[in-house]
Amino acid sequence: MNPPDVINWEEAMQQCGDDEEFLRELLEDLRSETDTQLANIAGIIQNPQQNPFQLIMRAAHVIKGAAANLMCGQLRAASMQLEQSAAQAHEA
Repeated sequence: MNPPDVINWEEAMQQCGDDEEFLRELLEDLRSETDTQLANIAGIIQNPQQNPFQLIMRAAHVIKGAAANLMCGQLRAASMQLEQSAAQAHEA
């Protein structure tokens, strides 16, 4: 089984009405949001508080949704895996 594409450009362009400039702006927003959420996750790991796995699960969910909307398959798959692992740890 092949890994998902980093981005399915054709589908992402369709999502954006074939407006490449708009897509590039959205991808920059995705990058910024991903950086923010990864910093949140790092902070949670470095200084765990109450319900750390639930907080990690939420951050991963944000990344997963944004990546899915922009057809970024690898990022979506990785964030989904993190979300599921955090959910399992939270339930344990």
